[in-house]
Amino acid sequence: MNMNKCIIFVHLFNNYSGSPKVLRQVIEFFVRENFFVRLITNRTEGFLSNIDGVDYEYVDYGWS
Repeated sequence: MNMNKCIIFVHLFNNYSGSPKVLRQVIEFFVRENFFVRLITNRTEGFLSNIDGVDYEYVDYGWS
């Protein structure tokens, strides 16, 4: 892992709306550019789930 090329993204609510969809496209770009990518999000199923090459950290967050 090259720590000079590390980026962390945070999106608390992973779902199938527009902002997680756009963020996934940005994340996939950085993965292709060989960045170490960490994503902090919740465990719900959405566009941010199961992205190859991403290190996940989960937080408990729910819409209220």
